[in-house]
Amino acid sequence: MAELDTAFHETLSALIGNETLLQNLRSINERLLVFRMIDFDKANRVQSTCEQHLAILSRISDRDGPGARAALRKNIEEGRSIVRNTMKEALAARIRCTEAPSVRLAATRIGAGVATGDFSGAVRETFRNACILAVDGTLIALVPQAAGSLPAAITLALESGFAFDKEIAVGSEVAARGGVLRIKGARCAIDLRSATRWRSNLAALDLDLWSAPMSAAWEVANDALETDGRHRALLGIASEHIDVLVVALRRSRRLDASAAAMRLIGLGAGGTPAGDDFLVGCLAALWSSRRTRDSGLAARLGVAIANESRRTNVVSRVYLEAAAIGEVSERLTDLIRAIAEGSAKDSARAAVAAIAVGHTSGADGVFGLLLAAKAIGRRQAKPTGSVQTTMTEANRPA
Repeated sequence: MAELDTAFHETLSALIGNETLLQNLRSINERLLVFRMIDFDKANRVQSTCEQHLAILSRISDRDGPGARAALRKNIEEGRSIVRNTMKEALAARIRCTEAPSVRLAATRIGAGVATGDFSGAVRETFRNACILAVDGTLIALVPQAAGSLPAAITLALESGFAFDKEIAVGSEVAARGGVLRIKGARCAIDLRSATRWRSNLAALDLDLWSAPMSAAWEVANDALETDGRHRALLGIASEHIDVLVVALRRSRRLDASAAAMRLIGLGAGGTPAGDDFLVGCLAALWSSRRTRDSGLAARLGVAIANESRRTNVVSRVYLEAAAIGEVSERLTDLIRAIAEGSAKDSARAAVAAIAVGHTSGADGVFGLLLAAKAIGRRQAKPTGSVQTTMTEANRPA
């Protein structure tokens, strides 16, 4: 059937008497032969092609030039569409495992920034507890359910002992089709269909420590941070930059805040450097305050940090870019919400959960959140502990 289809079009071209057109058509037909062979395995396609060819011949027989042209154009456009679809199907088939995946993982949450439909890309980095995908110029993380919901991430219910760096190879092609994410060469596939969409919705809050209940909830969270103490390591290497940033935030000096933030990006060791975690917390506070949202401080500082996020590692970059547009982790969101609602009880519980993330990541993120929240409040009550130390300059009259 593929050869008959080719002969039909070449015969029509030969009747025109244009040798150049005929040679070009033959060159195209050579490249399309494989697609025609695949396509004509479908019974409905054979019938459709025959009907379209008969329509073309009928218009020619009736000497209906415009009708013949329209019928031929319809035949060509349908063929072009079929070639595109065949290529997409071939690409998806190429990256499926040669055998059916032995493990089907269920996605539980899909964070803001992850495409809603089909997408394709490649594995950028793998770690024991995370896998980073590069998809259409953006980064998406695969993380275990224990990490909680995260922006730009797909949260998975994993088997005990599952390690991304043992199961997935860097550079592997990935594709999501029909709600299932497949990774070339991996023994697992990820079912996205039952996952719920999640986002921080910080813009729905109005964090302002002028409120006595909010201030009390902040104090409870700060007590939890001081009891843990792991954020002090960051103070040891960055107290000067933190002081400058806090003063700039209090005085709404965006350029000074941006300059200080640049010195914190990528600062420190670990999967996510301490300076980055601190900045995520700061941005979370700014996006939670109506005043800094309305003034543009949150968005402008976010843009400045996102533009320099390539200076840090790929994992941290995912979270910095998300925080730049007001999306942070579920744990940090829970703490911000508890403070904004003025609930000291919920704040205590949420602070402990947020601080517990990672080695120092959680503590550094909470540290940034609490400092920034105090700095941008309409009235700064005297803070306590290490926050008092770093806020000394911030509490001086502007």
